Amino acid sequence: MNRKEFHSLLYRYVNGQCSKEEADLVDQWYELLDDDGLPPIDEENMQAMEARIWNRLQPSKSTLSVAVPLYRKPLLKWSVAAAVLLIAGFSLWRSLNKDSAETLYTSLKLPEYEELINSQSKTISLNLEDGSQVLLDPGASLKYPRHFEPGTRKVYLKGSAFFQVAKNPERPFYVFSNHVITRVLGTSFYVSSYKKNKVEVSVNTGKVEVREGNTGLILTPNQKAIFNITEGKFEKALVDKPHLLQQNTGASAEQKAFVYEDAALEHVLADLSKAYGVEIIAENEILNQYPFTGDITGQDLYKQLDIICRVIKASYEIRGTTILINRDEKVQ
Repeated sequence: MNRKEFHSLLYRYVNGQCSKEEADLVDQWYELLDDDGLPPIDEENMQAMEARIWNRLQPSKSTLSVAVPLYRKPLLKWSVAAAVLLIAGFSLWRSLNKDSAETLYTSLKLPEYEELINSQSKTISLNLEDGSQVLLDPGASLKYPRHFEPGTRKVYLKGSAFFQVAKNPERPFYVFSNHVITRVLGTSFYVSSYKKNKVEVSVNTGKVEVREGNTGLILTPNQKAIFNITEGKFEKALVDKPHLLQQNTGASAEQKAFVYEDAALEHVLADLSKAYGVEIIAENEILNQYPFTGDITGQDLYKQLDIICRVIKASYEIRGTTILINRDEKVQ
């Protein structure tokens, strides 16, 4: 690990973008300074702390020692993380008392990251090592490793991009974007951090988990999460234009027909709910029995609902990820 990589690791630590193992490693380095009056490692103090830790770790000046007071909790976390991170395993951990910092660096499997910046006026495509594809929007940038770590796949996004992730249950895929971490096993989704103080994740296929700190949501197709950075809160909603899910229709979007003749509204809404993976319900059982006749094939979901509501003299509203059909108050 050179000074540039060391600086990058500390920067990710300060911004909460480190993996647990990397954070534990920084905690251990911090403890090596052996000073109870140290300030926290934050952006204000990072430059000074970086210099102190870096100098402390240089092999010519010091050797690593595990003789850190037992009451310091980060040491306990480090002893667990070391068993995973050090190639030589537990035997090397026991020998750290006499090994140099350089030995520690070369024993870590820290991936080398490259950065792709889209300076063009159109979307560009990037194929990752694992077979995943990223469509990077204009102005966006992506940091990605040449070779992913054995048990995980991590990339860092600024701006907006569409991800088609190769399925691999043994190696979760993580997208770090501003404050939000998106975790998937194999799916397609869109991440956008262009809006001021907001990060948005919308799901096309599969299932996605989005997190910020201890707060998280599970998203399914046609759902999106909007994280308000200022308020520190998630909002769950439907995407702007829900698409037909082929696995639910048994046919392509172009082939799926929605043709009805005197069909109960309950039946029509059940068809739409299944086709789009969206909960669509009527406000009461009486409304469920209203008959609908019409052909709404080829229309998007909201246009279909407009047509249905116009025929049965009703209206609809979106509440989070649910669509509610209401009886028009003007109709008796």
